[in-house]
Amino acid sequence: MKSAKMFTVLAALTALTCFGPNMGWASRVFSSGVTGTVTAAATSSGIEVDHRVYHFKPGSPADKQAHTVELGQVVDLTLDPTANKASAMVVAVVAHQGT
Repeated sequence: MKSAKMFTVLAALTALTCFGPNMGWASRVFSSGVTGTVTAAATSSGIEVDHRVYHFKPGSPADKQAHTVELGQVVDLTLDPTANKASAMVVAVVAHQGT
């Protein structure tokens, strides 16, 4: 009986060591966003934040919101959570107050 318990404990420790904290992150709901400074005026298709261009998701409110921000202003971009990282699309733009 002792060897069965020892095997179970050893198997659990091995699994914990192999997976580490990544096992817990797999079930976490992820909301992707970007915070940065607007480095170029918004166009009809996207906005440049910290010298990186982010494109607007068609039909999202991001296009109207982006035209209310100014160059040099700090903004939060909410990215489409259903898209993969390579094709992330902006669904919302929120400007920080007082910047």
